[in-house]
Amino acid sequence: MSEQIRSSAEYNRRMAIIESLRAGHSQSEIIRFFGYPRSTVYDVAAKYLASETFEKGSANPTRKSHSKEKSVRTPAIIEKAQELISEDPGLSLTRLAETVGVSDTTIRRIAEEDLRYKSYVIKVRQMLSEAAKMKRVARSNLLLSSLKNEAAGRIRFFSNEKLFCRCRGEPKERPLARPQPHDS
Repeated sequence: MSEQIRSSAEYNRRMAIIESLRAGHSQSEIIRFFGYPRSTVYDVAAKYLASETFEKGSANPTRKSHSKEKSVRTPAIIEKAQELISEDPGLSLTRLAETVGVSDTTIRRIAEEDLRYKSYVIKVRQMLSEAAKMKRVARSNLLLSSLKNEAAGRIRFFSNEKLFCRCRGEPKERPLARPQPHDS
């Protein structure tokens, strides 16, 4: 929390210096009026004046630009990837990268950022027959009825974790859960 206050105070200090410079006050006047440290005023003023030479009216310095151009994600490669995806939407991104001739990372960026596609994993699931559906409905109705009627003191619990497992070396012995006595 103190970092937020400090950074906010620092931001307000820098903005006050910049606004004073825009109003035409000299650096020594700003130091005397606000009582800010000399090094802070001179540093902010130097950065502001350097940015003003590039962008008129901007309080933020210009960002460094990299001289290396991104030659891999060209419109031609993006269009080729779009055509291949349209032909076969089930094509994996790895195969697509091999076909287009770029790296996996590049083709993923093209798919997600340029083409706005979302990659997902195809999962094969078992189809339920009508008999299996009816059996599930019957069992769920039985379970619901048993939960409503508190099925003769039996305890039922549900979990998404594997709670009990067979011990190795002792295949016939299985751990059991003991029911807790009801407080009535």
